[in-house]
Amino acid sequence: MRLHSGAIANLTSTFTQPDHRMGIELLGRGFRIEVSGRTLTYVTADDTKTISSDEDFYKAQDQAFIEAVRQGDQTLVKASYQEGVDTLAVTLAANQSFQTGKMILI
Repeated sequence: MRLHSGAIANLTSTFTQPDHRMGIELLGRGFRIEVSGRTLTYVTADDTKTISSDEDFYKAQDQAFIEAVRQGDQTLVKASYQEGVDTLAVTLAANQSFQTGKMILI
């Protein structure tokens, strides 16, 4: 995926791991940030920092969404409706690109 800034992004998603590993890895010039389960790791050429949490933030995120729907209060969700729409647009464009083999502009 090429972003408007010119940066290249590679998104991979699967549900094949028996331990249901969830995570995200961000790579930039001179750094890497990885969120894996309840652990965040920040790596540079000079340093590595790791922060762990006891909170299951995936569960907390789901609970906040459910509560927002129950109460009709979007402010309980950290992402806006528009951000959700934008995420869906990227997902649909990626699917279309896969099916057609062509670049999709959004």
